[in-house]
Amino acid sequence: MKNATIGIHGLAEVGKDTAAIILCDELNLRTYVIAEPVTIECAALLGIEHDEFLSINKNKSILNRSILLEKSIHYPLYSMICSEGKQKLLATMLSSPTKRKLMQNVGDCLIALNKYALIDMLKHRLDCDEIDADSYNGSLITDVRTPEEAAFIHQRGGFIIHIRNPNADPAPMHRTEQQLLPIPGTDYEINNNGSKAEFEHKILELSLEISARIADKAA
Repeated sequence: MKNATIGIHGLAEVGKDTAAIILCDELNLRTYVIAEPVTIECAALLGIEHDEFLSINKNKSILNRSILLEKSIHYPLYSMICSEGKQKLLATMLSSPTKRKLMQNVGDCLIALNKYALIDMLKHRLDCDEIDADSYNGSLITDVRTPEEAAFIHQRGGFIIHIRNPNADPAPMHRTEQQLLPIPGTDYEINNNGSKAEFEHKILELSLEISARIADKAA
């Protein structure tokens, strides 16, 4: 099994991280996060290290507005847009009370510049990492959220896994959190409606099924 591309889709708190850990271990996949450029931009905006930003709870209020306004002048995205866009960006950033909202707003700014910005950056990372592809069997994308992202994975011959959890506490509605049903072209659906052990067993079984399917495609 080589060059597999798998994407995980689902709302916040449904078990995507748990599934990603198991699939990476079982199938020897390298993990990618589509939103990584967004979190890097957010960390730069706040003047903190990327790892520190990642460690913050998404629902935590993190912004000091005076610091934000000062740092926004040096924000990488700031220099890419016109003066009218700068004012809109500042207003947008000042309306971000939590880490989650900040990430959503920064992502929206990137998408406004280029609808396929995050997909293009993911493709670049995947292409660059093919240099040492022999170390892995493929790639796992942990945060597929839009039909365009799913289509990109399918174009690479990959699969989409949709995870649902009826007990998950839904995040505030946003364009990236509105896909309640399986994304178009979903290949596998997992219902995380039992215990943690039961969910982990479902993912282990899924890993075997995916491995067999990839082997059949390669034959």
